[in-house]
Amino acid sequence: MKLLIEIPKEFEEHFNMDRFKDSLERVRVDIQCGLVDHGVIAGLYELELIKMLRETMLKAEVIKE
Repeated sequence: MKLLIEIPKEFEEHFNMDRFKDSLERVRVDIQCGLVDHGVIAGLYELELIKMLRETMLKAEVIKE
């Protein structure tokens, strides 16, 4: 499935600097640690979702209008 998303102007620089990827990785680690410690309400589905979003961001291409 392909989706076209529009990143708000104020986040363009962050996206181009891979900050989204870094943020998603930190969320993934938090979820994994929480699953072990039972300290978060997120579960395996959220972990899989974060992994998919991170991989999607790694493969993303900027479309010039």
